[in-house]
Amino acid sequence: EEDTSDPELPDVSPGDVPSLMELAQREHAALGMHLSVSPYELFAWPVDKYTIVPSSELASLPKDSQVVVGGLITQVKPWLDRKKNTMAFVQLVDAAGAFEAVVFSSTYHEHLEIVVLDSALLIDAKTDGATNKVVAQRIKEVKLL
Repeated sequence: EEDTSDPELPDVSPGDVPSLMELAQREHAALGMHLSVSPYELFAWPVDKYTIVPSSELASLPKDSQVVVGGLITQVKPWLDRKKNTMAFVQLVDAAGAFEAVVFSSTYHEHLEIVVLDSALLIDAKTDGATNKVVAQRIKEVKLL
């Protein structure tokens, strides 16, 4: 005789279910890419206040063009400048690809607590010209949706 009763489901509390951010991080760690969701999409980008330039357009802009870029930090490389002050080379990703922000010491120290792995940043910057690099002037953290 076939059992037609409903299967018993396990008890699951909200804390047992990974957040979308955790899921995206686990996917990237296991596969080297995101399948279900890009972490970039999980943040409240202020597109109503700023014209955010996609990383794919940075190389086509003239050197020293003023831009606003937004991205999720994938790597932070601290570096000592000539005066022995700490600055950073920051790798970020946005919906269009990857780019690098050079964050000089005064800006880096002002925003040290948010220039960390997996932070989402909005950066007022100047383009480096013919590359996907920008020089950060002002930095603002973007919050999760």
